[in-house]
Amino acid sequence: MSVPKDFSNVLIIGLGLIGGSIAKKLKHISYSGVVHGLDNDSKATSIAKEKHLISSETLNLDNLDDLLVIFCTPVLSIQAALNSFLSLQPSQNVILTDTLSTKGFFNEMLRKEFPELKDKFVSSHPIAGSEKSGLIHSKKEEYFEEHLTDSIQPREGVKDIIEFCIQNKVKVGFITTTSVKNINSIKNVLKNTLDFSNFDIITSIEDIT
Repeated sequence: MSVPKDFSNVLIIGLGLIGGSIAKKLKHISYSGVVHGLDNDSKATSIAKEKHLISSETLNLDNLDDLLVIFCTPVLSIQAALNSFLSLQPSQNVILTDTLSTKGFFNEMLRKEFPELKDKFVSSHPIAGSEKSGLIHSKKEEYFEEHLTDSIQPREGVKDIIEFCIQNKVKVGFITTTSVKNINSIKNVLKNTLDFSNFDIITSIEDIT
């Protein structure tokens, strides 16, 4: 019978949809260890630190034992991520896993180019993350509200096209993949410019998820 392994440190490499979702979940379950995070996008790292999802301390892997490393990068970025990880000179007492959706290429690369890491890897499959659960999504909502002003206007010709469609009994749709909250913000700032009751259909991200 296998015995569950508890890690006192978790390092998430790649804080996008999947990595960011894992960091949020660890906070949600009150994980007792320390969560560290790395990402090429400084904005993602800053957001994770602001939300207290990852440690703000300088990362020093050579003295981090009992460490689980989760690689949450795109397939085409994994090689660079592995090289960056090795450059941090991690201790030997680490377990590595990944969220790559394809394994053949990755396993072959480990065998040929990273033999020192191959036996430390436990492959897994992504089951966390969506466009609404990653770190950047919530920040986009705040940014959208902050910068959406009454000065925005529809593109030239949009009002004429809508009017033409109405006169000729052609159905008109406001088709988006943004949130209902953002749609309501758009309606509010354009209320004196567009009559949204003229749209036969209005879609949001909720309609396609």
